[in-house]
Amino acid sequence: MTVFVSYAREQQSIAEEISLALSGRGHDVFLDRSTLEPGREYGATIQKNVETCDLFVFLISPEALGDGSYARTELGFAKKRWKNPSGKILPVMVRPTLDSRIDAYLRAVTILYPQGNVAAEVAARATALLEHTDEPLNVPPSPELQRERIASYKELWRLTKLLPKWPRSKDVTYEDFGKLSQLLRDWYFNEGGGIFLSRTAHTAYAALQDSLTAILVEQPSGGISEEHYEAVRVLCSTLRSGLAHDVGSRQ
Repeated sequence: MTVFVSYAREQQSIAEEISLALSGRGHDVFLDRSTLEPGREYGATIQKNVETCDLFVFLISPEALGDGSYARTELGFAKKRWKNPSGKILPVMVRPTLDSRIDAYLRAVTILYPQGNVAAEVAARATALLEHTDEPLNVPPSPELQRERIASYKELWRLTKLLPKWPRSKDVTYEDFGKLSQLLRDWYFNEGGGIFLSRTAHTAYAALQDSLTAILVEQPSGGISEEHYEAVRVLCSTLRSGLAHDVGSRQ
């Protein structure tokens, strides 16, 4: 199986680690710049390899999605080849990036938010997609797990009330975003709530934390913009939906 890894040059080091991890699992990897032979025409070779790969891995970062990024050109080749990205595109968050700035094509599938070794997690997920073993088993949780989840999720549900839809809060600040991010981390680690999250809910939690981080890098203080209010509000709502599904109240 052949995997194409698309990335911005600022993420070359992690891209090379991912390439090694994928190769270790028996996959052929095309890593654009480092894979090209001297003298070969750049654009045509890149396009050909996108058109013949079995899986397209896109490393999400502000640089990869920025104006003039060749990674965006590579993504364009992938869009032309696969109208439906499911099973063919693996987006991986390698640097905090605001969700609203991620290409809709990438958001159409589940984004991987690595929690440990990035290269190992990407290689494992890529292999599961290529071997069509990525679907989780539909095993209902035990009554004990459900009780633990309900008790733990009540606090997380409360934390996400910062940005109501009706009526909209007028006095939320970026400092409040920083406090929310810290409280979410405390819940996840200190209270141990993270161990109860399903894969879907965990992805929603990671997306919220990642967006908070991306926003605070740009704007650490002051009153929040309408764009950031809505972006975080939607992510909080998505997380709550994941929690409700986990406990069986929205089936």
